[in-house]
Amino acid sequence: MLPTRRNLLRLALLGGPALYLSSRLAPASWARDSSPSSPPAVPFQSTLPRPLVLNPVSPDILPGVPRFSDPTDYYLVTQRQAPVAIFPSGPATTVWGYQGLYPGPTIVAQRNRRVVVRQVNLLNVPNTAVTHLHGGHTPPDSDGAAFTEDEIPLGGFRDYVYPNDNPVACTLFYHDHFLDFTGRNVAMGLAGAYLIQDEFEHELVARGALPGPDYDYPLLLQDRLFTADNQLFYSPFNGAIQPRLKVANRRYRFRIVNGSNARYYGLALSSGEPLTVIGGDQGLLPQAVQVQSLVIAPAERYEVVIDFSRLPVPSQLVLNNCLPQDNGRGPDAYDPDKCVPLLRFDVEIDHPEISPQPIPDPLRDDLPVALEEDAVTTRHWEFNRSDGAWQVNGQFYDENRVDARPVLGTTEVWVLQNGSGGWFHPIHIHDEHFHILDRNGDPPLPQETGLKDTVNLNPNDEVRVLIKWTGENNVGKYVMHCHNTEHEDMRMMVRFDVVRG
Repeated sequence: MLPTRRNLLRLALLGGPALYLSSRLAPASWARDSSPSSPPAVPFQSTLPRPLVLNPVSPDILPGVPRFSDPTDYYLVTQRQAPVAIFPSGPATTVWGYQGLYPGPTIVAQRNRRVVVRQVNLLNVPNTAVTHLHGGHTPPDSDGAAFTEDEIPLGGFRDYVYPNDNPVACTLFYHDHFLDFTGRNVAMGLAGAYLIQDEFEHELVARGALPGPDYDYPLLLQDRLFTADNQLFYSPFNGAIQPRLKVANRRYRFRIVNGSNARYYGLALSSGEPLTVIGGDQGLLPQAVQVQSLVIAPAERYEVVIDFSRLPVPSQLVLNNCLPQDNGRGPDAYDPDKCVPLLRFDVEIDHPEISPQPIPDPLRDDLPVALEEDAVTTRHWEFNRSDGAWQVNGQFYDENRVDARPVLGTTEVWVLQNGSGGWFHPIHIHDEHFHILDRNGDPPLPQETGLKDTVNLNPNDEVRVLIKWTGENNVGKYVMHCHNTEHEDMRMMVRFDVVRG
């Protein structure tokens, strides 16, 4: 029997950017050119919240839902406006949330066991919704990409079918992907965690090589701006609300998701001890990596283990962001003298591990590896800026234009180039995982050696990635785009169609 994950999840709300208006939607109570100063917040006044882990429902309550003969879990999610207590005092904050929650409920899935999610748009504002499972190996009709036919109008619903056939267990997240308005919808709260588990990781947990469910925490990092009455304000940049977490003197696993629109984080411990990185976008790394600091771009995920057993009870440790950033271009250089606290760990529980096992080395040696010599073509993509506009290969996104047609079963090299001057671009490719071959001719960073779905492009970077197109049901149209959501909304995106040979 698989171990329960009902006590698994605690997400950190750590603050992100932005909201512009358009004639496509009725005006809201925000303005783009007069950003307020967020209300002052004293760090570590709030405890790290425990988001809901969603329970499956009977398909009988979902009229017309797709039915399958093999085991399938069904979920019902309503997207609605609701008040949420984000600040420790003052008025509740109105969010647009999955189930009216911020962050949204977490879905825990088992690899190769199908999940069907009915998403209902009850936002009570004139807003269209699209839901994308970020990092999912998903058929195109459930990918939730920036196509008109994927939109869920107010009062409507859509059934998303997720096969969960990613190569290995991984930490994903789901978020809104409404064309031209992804940034605003995500900033208003439409994001939540999605975990795929497998027997390999269950076995590591069972023998004590990785922390178990009660010591396994997703952390959703977000940067948000608020008005004086605690309401979300969509505008370029802002500060953060920093929680605290009571922990025991033992190892913990933290699944870190950068859910910000544009902010980068440079994570480091206040003690100066290294972070042990065990996983990336698409699951465990081949080997654990120790780093003094960890840069995480928007939409990237990293999994780290922090060992509190070396600290006395009671004591405190802080997870800092030491990557200053005050505009949408991207971060400044890492600066240990300009750290901002994100999360404080209060080591107050005397409950050490019993016979802990070391993290295995190698950690995961069964990752699928495509071969560069098998690549049938090389495609070049330049992410460029022209007259203040964001483009790929000199063109704006057009959902009716096909920019590439990779063939199912083949392997390709994609060259991703940042030609936009001093701007940063986190690039997300839908449908498939990939391996980084090299970055500016050098090997990828040790923490980038696992399976990826998002890769950061620093100014003038050139990164080569290797992709093998798989899945008999993964034939159709997908997108690749910058995951700075404002760049995405300004059409820094391309369409590609996976076709049969």
